[in-house]
Amino acid sequence: MKDKPLFSIIVVSYNAEDKIKATIDSALKQTYADYEIVVKDAMSKDSTLARVPSDDRIRVFQNKDSGIYDGMNEAIDYATGELLFFLNCGDLFQNEKVLETVAKFYEEKNRSCEFIYGSIERGDAILELPDNLSNFFMYHGMIFHQAVFFKKDLFEKYGKYDLTYKLAGDYEYMLRTYKNNVKMDKIDLVICSYEGDGASETASGTKRGYAERKRIIRRYYTLGERLAFGAIMFLSFRKLRIYMASDKAPKLLNSAYYAMRKKLYGKR
Repeated sequence: MKDKPLFSIIVVSYNAEDKIKATIDSALKQTYADYEIVVKDAMSKDSTLARVPSDDRIRVFQNKDSGIYDGMNEAIDYATGELLFFLNCGDLFQNEKVLETVAKFYEEKNRSCEFIYGSIERGDAILELPDNLSNFFMYHGMIFHQAVFFKKDLFEKYGKYDLTYKLAGDYEYMLRTYKNNVKMDKIDLVICSYEGDGASETASGTKRGYAERKRIIRRYYTLGERLAFGAIMFLSFRKLRIYMASDKAPKLLNSAYYAMRKKLYGKR
């Protein structure tokens, strides 16, 4: 491996003994070999680090942090690659040629890409994003953090993750780069199999994440934009969709929502 590999795959962990090996193995199986794996562990109390495979491409750092975004910020400093990818414990590369495909795409773009995004797989659905990201999409939608390759220079130009956010720091960072007119290149590739069911998807996490997201939107959108986009969301029955997706909805209605979502956003 060269001193400065093309990719740094960042794995932030804390008490992830049942997940970390599978996550790292999905990276070690990649056909493209010019990468390093940076494991940043927040002083796990279980056998997380004992489950990390032995490989020269893996570098492990262990010290306390204040949460996942703090751990990611520290890992950015440790990373030496040109492109950074955050692979959370429990998530996996979708196939063995992800890095090979992204490297080819990057070379075809003359290494000019700063932000490359693709799709994720969750369960039996593939969740895709638009080819061109609009101001309205960034208001109501989300770029999947598990499907983005960041040029490390971005974190030098625009700073790292804002630690005042505990659950929506990745959304804030996406908006920060977007509002700074960073060119976001889409690659037609399913990058990650996303596990989900993390802290942001619990009842309390959903509530806190929503509050943080509202604060971020107020930070990056004018009142006029918020009123206009809010009206569009209201007219699209957003509250009804949230209810249909919740555990409070009747099972038939809940199933109908996810079937509709799969048809709109997923493919197999």
